[in-house]
Amino acid sequence: MTSLSQSQNLLSRRDVMALAGGAAEELRDHHMPMLRAANLHELRLAHETANMIISAEMKLKAPVIRKESRCSHYRLDYPEIDNTNWRAWINIYRGADGCMQFEKQSFTTWPAAFAISE
Repeated sequence: MTSLSQSQNLLSRRDVMALAGGAAEELRDHHMPMLRAANLHELRLAHETANMIISAEMKLKAPVIRKESRCSHYRLDYPEIDNTNWRAWINIYRGADGCMQFEKQSFTTWPAAFAISE
């Protein structure tokens, strides 16, 4: 039997995280399009399910980019905190092609999309 701490460590290696991200893609690409609703209640449930799949994909893919351990995000392949390269956020957005895109944003900068223009 695997303890919670052991299962968390399994998901902290790049190869296993990539497999988990692939499982989320499978749900998104092949199962999410099959969601159907016969009434408004089922429609709400279908939207909630779709949102959970997208959220899972974001949560499973974003840590792959971060090459360090920080707070509750511990990686066996990068066990140390790297303040030189990773004092940064991971921003997730939909790219022009409709796919999920990830970008690193330093804690000291503000995204251009949110810049205040005068």
